Amino acid sequence: MRDLIASGVLPSDAALTLASGRQDAPSELVAEVVAAARALDSGRCCAVLGRSVAEHGVVWTWDRLRRPALRTVDADQRTDPDRVDIEHALSWSVSVALHRAPRGGEAGPPSVLLACTEPELHALPLEALAAALAERGCPARMLGAATPARGLVRAVAATRAESVVLWSQTAATAEDAALRELGSARARRITAGPGWPGGPRQGDAHVTSLGGALELLTGQR
Repeated sequence: MRDLIASGVLPSDAALTLASGRQDAPSELVAEVVAAARALDSGRCCAVLGRSVAEHGVVWTWDRLRRPALRTVDADQRTDPDRVDIEHALSWSVSVALHRAPRGGEAGPPSVLLACTEPELHALPLEALAAALAERGCPARMLGAATPARGLVRAVAATRAESVVLWSQTAATAEDAALRELGSARARRITAGPGWPGGPRQGDAHVTSLGGALELLTGQR
């Protein structure tokens, strides 16, 4: 009950939640994750997130648990910038939960390559997409943060991937170099993330959400 109250739940609502025995409602899960992150209790944070992924799936956990929890933690930082440690604890816990996500029957060469632009260091959204694709049995390979354009081209040639998803978090990291280098490749070039201004630019498609990316790549959300 203390954890629920500390994360912003009214005392009366916290008491009703515990008395009724309700579990896994989004507001209560968010409250528990935020409380664990604020306490820097990565173990408990991982446990809650992992249970959510196992029970509800990657997309549900990302959209209904991770995103609102991060908004709350970001609000903490606006009042006290030194609390970046809380965001780091939450992000690390999300990453661990995604890596532990149940996987479908993926087999064969990767059909999708996932990479950040060369200046981009934030790869967590791509980790979510990788986990969601694996959950659906879609073969994918994660190249991660700060992927050089020529290295990405080499990886496409080596794996013969059908699609490349290129993530940019901000306009400052939305460099076209990789898109230009991939111009002669047969792989579909998909830009993802808020860094790309409103469209695919030199890519073949643009996605703005985890569900939208899944629908484009697999035909299912």
